[in-house]
Amino acid sequence: MALTALLMQNPKDLPAVLFLEEPDYGLGPETILLLAEMIRDVAARSETIIQFRRKQ
Repeated sequence: MALTALLMQNPKDLPAVLFLEEPDYGLGPETILLLAEMIRDVAARSETIIQFRRKQ
């Protein structure tokens, strides 16, 4: 929920660089698609770095 609030804030209030660690953790496939769309929108306005962990 906090991640959604961050991604949906006014674009002028976004930080210059945004770091996201495992934003998909614990989410279902449909929710991940919605989150990806939100991140894509934010990445157009702010440098965005995302870390995913590989499943082994």
